[in-house]
Amino acid sequence: MDMSILQVNNSGSWATVLKFPPERLEEVKQALRPLAGLTGWRAVWRIINTDKVVVCYCEAPDYFWRAP
Repeated sequence: MDMSILQVNNSGSWATVLKFPPERLEEVKQALRPLAGLTGWRAVWRIINTDKVVVCYCEAPDYFWRAP
């Protein structure tokens, strides 16, 4: 089964936070934006597919999702 993977990088390496079905992509993106803004550090978030291809990413200061 294909899964999307939410990852965060806050210290030089990527860590998996959540695996979810691709059809929930928009829901995950919307839910993460306020959380990312609360972290208080310069984390970079990304969503990859099972082939490890980056689907989108977001980073400070605005935490808007962008295509790679």
